[in-house]
Amino acid sequence: MKLNCVLKKNRIWIPKKFQHYLQNNFCKIVIRQNKKQRSFISKLGKDKRLVIPKEYLAALKDRSIQVQFTAIKNYKRPKIFVKNNRIDFLSFIPQRTLSGFEVLAFPLRNKIFAWYFASKGRPKSILISRFVDGGNFFRFIGYYRSEGGKPRLSYRRGREFSFTNKNLDVLSDFITLFKQITSIKILKATISYNPFNKVDLNEIKSRLITLGLNEKSITKRVAKVKEFTVRIYVTNSLLSETINNAENILRKYIIKSPTLQFITQYLRGIILGDGSFYRWRDKKGSLHSRLQIFESDESAILDISKLLAYLGVHGNFKKSNKKMFTYTAFLNWQDLLKLYYFRLLGERTKYLRSVIKKHKRFRSLKYLAILPQKFLTSDFMRLTKKNYSYSATWLRDRQREGLIRKIKHEEKQNVWRLTDEGKFISNLLKTV
Repeated sequence: MKLNCVLKKNRIWIPKKFQHYLQNNFCKIVIRQNKKQRSFISKLGKDKRLVIPKEYLAALKDRSIQVQFTAIKNYKRPKIFVKNNRIDFLSFIPQRTLSGFEVLAFPLRNKIFAWYFASKGRPKSILISRFVDGGNFFRFIGYYRSEGGKPRLSYRRGREFSFTNKNLDVLSDFITLFKQITSIKILKATISYNPFNKVDLNEIKSRLITLGLNEKSITKRVAKVKEFTVRIYVTNSLLSETINNAENILRKYIIKSPTLQFITQYLRGIILGDGSFYRWRDKKGSLHSRLQIFESDESAILDISKLLAYLGVHGNFKKSNKKMFTYTAFLNWQDLLKLYYFRLLGERTKYLRSVIKKHKRFRSLKYLAILPQKFLTSDFMRLTKKNYSYSATWLRDRQREGLIRKIKHEEKQNVWRLTDEGKFISNLLKTV
């Protein structure tokens, strides 16, 4: 459809007989004037006028222009969003924003173009990767759940997508994962620091620049923090709502359809982002360990506790104040092994290894790491250099725990074999 229109200020007045068609469709607009053309995507406002982007106004000298309109198909959001370990991002782009505006989304090569029309201002469009790696993305939304800013509407700024942390390794991982979703050029950062502590701001800034952030997009401010925190953010309502939508949907998805890789990656992001692991000894010298997770949403903390229970770690959560829930799990020997096996503490895995080695159960089970899958009582005595009395007691205890079983008796000796649980612990202890 081509129309000869009149430009008034920064708006095009559309004849009445075409207004209904243009108001109900997203359109590609091509403006031609003096053998030059410019194109953009828009929609007719409630005032029946078409707003031209500011960057085109300076080039439009005459009031008379030719405008071509082409309707754009708004793609349906796929119901199947996980396939072959990949996530289809198109499924999570909302049909309407939280403020009620219709959202346009369509594939553009291996990306998705997303934008919405608002009667005031011109919201920013965004290009998002169509498909992303499932494991990486679950860790990313785990980070977002733990330390991400939720989509609250700010005056004249819209909604922001943000992530705040003080661990530079976690921040590096988060930014690297963000690169797989969309352009890192849109990221900004604010370093909040305590001037009374010796914080090397240049080192932090240099690290962020090395990761790909623009130096001009990094600011700093004095704040009431112990040392420093870094807030990564993007002022883009559509990105904020899409990531929040994805986290809510995918968290419920792995509750109903548990996938070990997705669960462990999501929980790793949760714990590394805002989890707390602490160990201590009581007056009798017994070693105790505790895992805590902090969350403001009751539904989310309930789901997180279910996912940890799926891995074999059991705890409880309670409301610690008006705005926060605290999940606490007091960890036994098997819980520590699960945290270690799934690498849920990230860089603190080395610290967890030392905790495991100091546990009383390690002292009694460490011999599993040197035993073959099938062995005689005499083999145990030779490998451990223990006498018969100790060996017989140890083997009976492990049999009672279901880690080994007696398969036969030959040449006046018992023949033993590791059970599946015994093999699992044996292989795990070899890495500790």
